[in-house]
Amino acid sequence: MSLEYVLREIQSIVGDVAGIRAAPEFPPEKPPPGIFSVVLPTSGTFKQAPVSVLCGLHDVDLYVICPRVDLPKTMKTILPLGELVAAALENSETLNSMCSTFDEIPYVFETSINLGTAAMPSYYSGWVFTIKQIKVQDQEILT
Repeated sequence: MSLEYVLREIQSIVGDVAGIRAAPEFPPEKPPPGIFSVVLPTSGTFKQAPVSVLCGLHDVDLYVICPRVDLPKTMKTILPLGELVAAALENSETLNSMCSTFDEIPYVFETSINLGTAAMPSYYSGWVFTIKQIKVQDQEILT
């Protein structure tokens, strides 16, 4: 199992939550319309233990966001998804078997995430969940 596999699994879980319009396997260059999710590794460690097995312990950020057009309307649309996404993550047997300390899911709610450029900003609002301590053991990579 690889980190890439774990990221795809998280997107699969979140993609099944009602209200999420898109959960692409990899972050898109151009964000899709509506509510979508993106998952990215943020920090972690790799080590070889036991011999010929690459082990990783990773934290990943999961963005569940939508275009910010009108803040009250955006809040009404995106706010209810926080609990639905958290419940989907907590109830996933696959994810729970990979995470060693999955007793809480920290989050930040952002009202102005710029996915554009400084010259052409494109603002989104929504949830940024941090899934901590995802364990990955990959025997194939070192052989």
